[in-house]
Amino acid sequence: MSSAAATTKGGRGKPKSGFPIYLSIVLEYLVAEVLEFAGNAARDNKKNRIILRHVQLAVMNDEEYFVSIKPQIKLHCIQSLKFSLKQGNKLPFVLVINLEIPAKPNYSLFLYYAADRPVNNDSLLEKFLDGTDAFCDSRFKLIPSIVEGYWMVKHAVGTKACLLGKAVSCKYFRQDNFLEIDVDIGSSSVPRSVIGLVLGYVTSLVVDLAILIEANEEAELPEYILGSVQLNRVKTNSL
Repeated sequence: MSSAAATTKGGRGKPKSGFPIYLSIVLEYLVAEVLEFAGNAARDNKKNRIILRHVQLAVMNDEEYFVSIKPQIKLHCIQSLKFSLKQGNKLPFVLVINLEIPAKPNYSLFLYYAADRPVNNDSLLEKFLDGTDAFCDSRFKLIPSIVEGYWMVKHAVGTKACLLGKAVSCKYFRQDNFLEIDVDIGSSSVPRSVIGLVLGYVTSLVVDLAILIEANEEAELPEYILGSVQLNRVKTNSL
């Protein structure tokens, strides 16, 4: 970056004629590097498409690259982590839910949640974070509710809690104080049919979703909602 600044007078004023060319070359190189790292992250996670999470993993896992471009990074989550580390604080717990919705084209609904306090030791959440994929499948629960919409959609969706890990394929990606759960709704015929019906009326629906970890023992009660979201008449043609 010092070379680019040297093409101007003291870093100010009108750039020289070669500056745009030099800048375009640098940007092309940076984009190519990020795409290569993100592609590797997607491949490691057995994904065919690069998503924002893969870009984040690519940048954050490459220390040399992360340090070299840190003044230009605008991702809010990365800035928050850097600030927390500088203050000597423990990283906050971040939960990411990726609902992979089969459609034409396919959609991904990302839900981001960050805790304002550390995860309690010996809590159900800690067991969930440290547990095996099979344990997580048996506890990861979603409660849906159609607040407004056609009766047949309400009937199809219902309001009963669903163990997503038992109903569809879920993949868990863990790092320090971070958990991402990718939920492949299209991996099972019944959920795929229900979501197909929902998408047909989605512009007129108000949908509430609550995410929990199921308690199977008295000591694990009461259950707490990890996160919730309301989808209000989503217009998919604007996505």
